Amino acid sequence: DSAVKEDLIILRVKDVPARELMERVSKHFDWSWRAEDGGYVLFQSKEQKEREEKAYKEQYLEPLRRTQAQLRTALEDAGARFDEFHEAWKSTRAQFMATEPGTERWGELFEEVRRLANMGTVYSRLAREVFLRITPEQFHQLVETGVIVFALTPTSAQWPVVDELAPIAQEALNELLSLSRGGAEANDILVQFTYGLGGWTPFLDGIRPTATVYAATGGGRLFQSQGVALVGDNSLRWRKPPAHAFAGVTLSSPYLEELLRSAPGRPYAHLAAQLSTDWLKPGSHAMPEEGAARVALTVAEELGVNLISDFFALTHPFGDSLRVRDASLLLDSLFRHGWAVEAGWIAARSPWWAVERSKFIPVDRLKALRDQAHRRGGLGVDELGEFASRHTNAQMLGKLMGDVFRFGLPDLLALRLLHSLTPAQRLRWESGATLPAGDLGASQRKLAWQLLLVGGYGYGWSDFEYPVQNLPYVPGAAVTELLASGLPAETEVRVQRVEAPSVRYYVVGTDGSFPGPVQAVSAGVFTADDEREAAGHVKRMVQPAKREDISVIVQVSREIVGRAGLRLHFFDPNAPFVSADQLPEQVKRAIEEARRRRQGGGGATS
Repeated sequence: DSAVKEDLIILRVKDVPARELMERVSKHFDWSWRAEDGGYVLFQSKEQKEREEKAYKEQYLEPLRRTQAQLRTALEDAGARFDEFHEAWKSTRAQFMATEPGTERWGELFEEVRRLANMGTVYSRLAREVFLRITPEQFHQLVETGVIVFALTPTSAQWPVVDELAPIAQEALNELLSLSRGGAEANDILVQFTYGLGGWTPFLDGIRPTATVYAATGGGRLFQSQGVALVGDNSLRWRKPPAHAFAGVTLSSPYLEELLRSAPGRPYAHLAAQLSTDWLKPGSHAMPEEGAARVALTVAEELGVNLISDFFALTHPFGDSLRVRDASLLLDSLFRHGWAVEAGWIAARSPWWAVERSKFIPVDRLKALRDQAHRRGGLGVDELGEFASRHTNAQMLGKLMGDVFRFGLPDLLALRLLHSLTPAQRLRWESGATLPAGDLGASQRKLAWQLLLVGGYGYGWSDFEYPVQNLPYVPGAAVTELLASGLPAETEVRVQRVEAPSVRYYVVGTDGSFPGPVQAVSAGVFTADDEREAAGHVKRMVQPAKREDISVIVQVSREIVGRAGLRLHFFDPNAPFVSADQLPEQVKRAIEEARRRRQGGGGATS
């Protein structure tokens, strides 16, 4: 049925009647079949849709509940020893402050102070206690916007620290102020949680929010704690154990060996990984994650069982973790959330399937964007902005199309803001003028406010030659402190664009093996002394290109700054790929200059 036609499953069956296969598919999705036009149509009934929505809500909150349960246990375990940790933290910090910076002992003490601070400071305890009380509504805001702020005296953009935590909050505020070097006075304490800004999904590995506690000293000035690891190693990863294991069963499939065999000099680039990225090539009919699917199908065939799996249960087979011969280990790697054998079937179903389904962009739509990029020689703000405006943050974050387009939340906000500009507004920023808040429409003001809240990630100031000394960056917690009634009238949006030579390249094995996917990179990343190339295992074929860096800066009274850095690549689709020594002289010079700056500590980031 049209409502569910984009959902994908991977099947491997042998000697299975059509009726049984149809029943397995409908059971897998909790959908139904209906007779129509001499055949059958798979569809989702109203009741099934309601069940899925209910499951979606439960699954959405599952990471929060698990994290809070782990936090509660951690606080109970550490509570009895808090005074001990607190004294150890103060003593170690005193030693650290008295040690010469940069020495080996200084580094050891630095790490020990960080470890003890997570266990023995009042502000870290406050961050944990606040997160324990996060509601489903607040968690939704954290996931969707990437940041949420709590305060003792909250603005309209903040959430209140509950009354029962007020004594701890006041004690934490005093502790932070005692660490300041200027004897600052503060009128509030802010607890900020950030999450998901790097583009990874919260639903496959659990949730990994980071907390920072601030003392608000008025006028938007904050005294900041170090980041707080909420539990353990700051990585709350949940991995369901497999429901069944083929203990002692080994695989000896030649095709599986071929899929997992590495090319010379490229230990993490085997055939399965290549098949998963082949869809990035122009006009390719390959599917994303095709290599992972083929590994799964090969394993099922070798074991003599049938396979049914939803698409999101498969992982990308890049690491050597899959280079094993024991079937149970291999299947555990493929199906990270568990798998089971039932009457000769491997039935792999991701517990987060309903959540992941909401993030799915139809493959045909992605391939159309891919072909457009190849045909035009890259995609600009208009094309990517239009695409970003049609899809949600959850759909767009991360590697949208391999290494060609990567988006964080600030990037998406900047793309949408630039895409929304009228011709008159665009003329202003292209001429170097700023856009005052009063000239922005309602939706543009909202995007600018969000960029203030989550901005500050992305490329560094020096990449865009912007006078950072005149525009100190203040984090999102301070923005929520000052913007009690939304975007102030004195807000301005500034856009700066810088062009630089770049190259596209692909790597091919000198033994004639398949080339890797084409990459668009800044010239400085390209180094002729690449170890694989120097060893004679691979050669790199390059094509001249151009890189465009666009910095979107939101400033308030030239003091509060939110920013995002977009990096776009453009090339001549008709230009041939050549060896490195055939590059134009200006690109060679750019490569040498970037290498010189990087080796000389000149601050080059690319």
